[in-house]
Amino acid sequence: MFRLVLCVLLGLATFKLALAEPQNPTVPITRLPIMVQCTASEIVDRMVEDYEEVPFFESQGSWEIPDGQTLSGRVVMYLSPKTNTYTLVIEFEEDIKCVVISGRDLQPWYPNKTVL
Repeated sequence: MFRLVLCVLLGLATFKLALAEPQNPTVPITRLPIMVQCTASEIVDRMVEDYEEVPFFESQGSWEIPDGQTLSGRVVMYLSPKTNTYTLVIEFEEDIKCVVISGRDLQPWYPNKTVL
């Protein structure tokens, strides 16, 4: 379990670096128009409970909406070592949560297939 937690944290740190603003302005950036599913907090809470997911980390996050405005809110990642599922949630308002991404087959990532 410790290895899973460590690998997920390292992966998220790498993901954050990938999302950072580029230092070289000549590199083109492609903006992907993704759809985020938002609904009442109770529905998202029930979904993560059904998948036996528990909060793994929380942070404050920012994201840009299509009109160029930047929004901020609480970001929580839920995961389940039992079902190997995960869900990344943004709390847009107190009673509304948005599922950014969810998935299955969660497993640690080992560089070069080497166990840490």
